[in-house]
Formats: sequence, C-alpha cells, structure tokens
Amino acid sequence: MPIINTVRPSSEGEPELDYTLYTTPHPIRVSPEGAEEGGAVDPERAQLVFVAANNTNKGVRLKKISLRIPVGELAAQLALTLDRAEASITLGWPSKVDGEWVEFETDQPHEEIAPGGGFSFTVAGVPVNHEVGAVEIDVEESQATGAHGAVTFLTGKFPRDFYLDRFAAESYEIDNGGTVVLTWKRSEGVTTRLLHGGNPPEDVTRLERKEVKNVTTTTTFYLIGQVGDVELMRSVLVTVLNPDMVVNKLTVNGPLEAKDNVTVAAGKSLTLNGPLEAKDHVTVAAGKNLAVENISGLDKGITLTSHLSQTSGSFSTQGAITAKESVYMHGDLITAFFEATENGVVVHGKAEFNEDVTIDRQKKLTVGRIGTENPEADMRLESSLYQENGGIAARTYLTVSGQHVLRNGDTVRIKNGDNHLNGTTKGFDNDWSNKGAMNAHWRQNPHYDSASDHRLERQ
Repeated sequence: MPIINTVRPSSEGEPELDYTLYTTPHPIRVSPEGAEEGGAVDPERAQLVFVAANNTNKGVRLKKISLRIPVGELAAQLALTLDRAEASITLGWPSKVDGEWVEFETDQPHEEIAPGGGFSFTVAGVPVNHEVGAVEIDVEESQATGAHGAVTFLTGKFPRDFYLDRFAAESYEIDNGGTVVLTWKRSEGVTTRLLHGGNPPEDVTRLERKEVKNVTTTTTFYLIGQVGDVELMRSVLVTVLNPDMVVNKLTVNGPLEAKDNVTVAAGKSLTLNGPLEAKDHVTVAAGKNLAVENISGLDKGITLTSHLSQTSGSFSTQGAITAKESVYMHGDLITAFFEATENGVVVHGKAEFNEDVTIDRQKKLTVGRIGTENPEADMRLESSLYQENGGIAARTYLTVSGQHVLRNGDTVRIKNGDNHLNGTTKGFDNDWSNKGAMNAHWRQNPHYDSASDHRLERQ
C-alpha cells in the first residue's frame, strides 16, 4: 500500500515527475533486540519501491535519481546499514550505494521520459533498526538540463506486535440516509480515531465496531492508528444510492427536475432567466418577496400570503389568484379568478378576468379603465365604485346594489297609453350639476312631434 502520511517537496523545489512510495511489509516493524546485520539474530527487513510517472504534457530528459535512506540506531533513522541492500531500476541504469545514499545514473547523455510514461526503482533487504519512530526518505531528481527537484516521504516504524487490520464495512452500498456499520481489529496500546465526511476525528480507541447513521453521500471512512509519533491509516469507501450533493456551482444544459422541495438558504436568492412554471400552489412566506420577470400558473392557483409587486412583465394564471396582502401590478394581469382578501389591488396595465372578481367590503379595486369584453357578462358592484379617471365600459348593463345604471347614450322610453317619449341620455356629470340632458322625441299616436330637450333629475 502507498504511504499516505506526509509527502512534501524538499528545499530543492518540486521535481518534474510524480513519485509514490510503497513498502513491504506495510507497515514496517522494528527489529527485535539484539538483531544485527550478519549477527546471530537476523533483523527485520524492508523493501522500498518507488514509482515515478510523467504526468506533464512534455518529455522529461532525466539524468540521475538519488535516494537518501537514514542509517543509524535512532528513531528518526530507518536502516542499521545499507551495505547488503539491493538496488535496481527498471530503466536498466547502473546503481551505487554510498553510506545513506543510493544513486541511479544513466551512462547516456540522458533518458527521456515521455508524457504518460514512467518507471520504478527498488531498494530491497533494508535491515530495520530497533526504535519506533517516523523516518524521512528523500528522492532527488537530476535532469540533463541541470535542473533539480526533490520530494520527501514520511513513513513510520511500528512496534513488532502492532497491527491495525480488517477494517471493513458490513455493506459497501447503502440507501440514502442509511447506516454504515464499520468493524476492525487492532493491537493493544494503539490509539484509534475515525474520520469521515469533513467531521472532526472521533476517538474510537475502546471500540472495534462503530455505527455511523444518516449517511447521505458517498463517503470514504478513515481509521487512524497511532503509537507514539507514528500513524497508520486504513480506509474504506461506501457508496450511497441517490446521494445528496453539495456543489459550489452547478450548470445544467438540459431539464432539471426536482421531485421534492427546493430550499434556498436565508439571505440567498433564486434567479430565473426564463419562465417559472408552477403546476401546483406557489407559496411565498409572509414578509418575503418573489421577484421574477413573468409569473404563470397553468392549472393550479397562486396563493400569496405576503405582498405582490410586479414592476415589469406580466402575471397570468389559468387558475385562481388569492392575495392576502396588497397587490401592485405595473404590467398585465390575466387570471381566471382573482380574490383580494385584505388590501387593495392596483393594476397599471391590462387586467383580464375570465371569471368573477371579488373584492372584500371596505376594500378598493383601482384601475385605469374597467370593461367587460364578453357580451354575455355582467358587471355587478355590491359596494361603492369610485372611478377617478378613465372609463367604465359594459356591453350589456351595470347593476349597483340591485339597481340598473343609466349610462350616457342609453335610450329610454316613457309611455302613457299609446303616447310615449323616446330619449337618448347624454352629459351626466359626477355631481349631476347639469341635471342630465336628454335629446328626446315626443310621439303622439300616430305621429311624432318635433324633437325637444328635456332634463333628467335625480330625486
């Protein structure tokens, strides 16, 4: 397994190639007391395998690879000696061991590593010393151009009886919101921590089984075992079916369908550059705004518990609109049924109602012009009507409080037996100051009299 503790560039700068270290065994364990190279007790031995890869888009002209393995008896040193270590490289270069250094160098001007290419080099039979601790191993890269780069691996030496094994999940695939059951085995004296999903590490030293509930995203679980200043990490991946997703930015070129609620965090906005189509109720919380260019409800109603302010575009629905607060329309309002239950309605554009318009008593409907285009439709007002400007147009008749309204241009007839007066109204003022003029013809059976003017006065 790769060493997954610290891997960091050295002061030489980053190399052109990417390097990975694998050790056998994993983890490395210290030698027993009294073990020496060539002695009666053979030391523990380790094999170090380095894999190099060219992940750039250009060739790397390589000349030399140098490897430093700390030698000595200290915790920060790995090998008792490198005298009997065996070094090899898949490029076929000659190798040399000198103290703590193992060097591989081509006898050609350079070896070019093509993009996507790579190689490996190995140091086998390394006798491990007796002290538990963390060890730094350096890899230096020299190119034919004279450029240098290096990387440092941090690996650990563990006690002889150390183990952290069999880390597994009971199921590696669960439903969204399901529970993951993790199990493992460890040696005595090992401090263990569980890490997953960006949560702080959890101390599980006294456990060898852990349930993690309500897992909603595909998650990698890490089990970290620590002895002294060395750590070993194991991991398992659990896949969640239909997982929750958290992204910084999401671009969808095709349709986006939400089968449950869509929530926008407080203080954030939902911006739509196209139409908003509501096939069911649209609810806006009290004191909140819904701002779009056009609102259209196809077959369900639109209920507003807060204010509606439409400064541009249009507002249309084939269902009902119920407004419990004030409604301000700068554009057109087209609806099958409209009910304003609290405050007034202001429409600056065209207001088209295919069915009844209901305004609560003591409330106002203020528009520039009122008209019924349907010749079969009536206009009925059960409370006061105030028309400051514009006009009121009805193709049939107006009824106020159960009484028909006499309009300019209406024809009236006053009969007395066979005699009657035919008249056309004109010139009504709001305050009836001109008493209402009427052009009329008096008819005495069987002849008409000449036209005459009459005054129609309100009693």
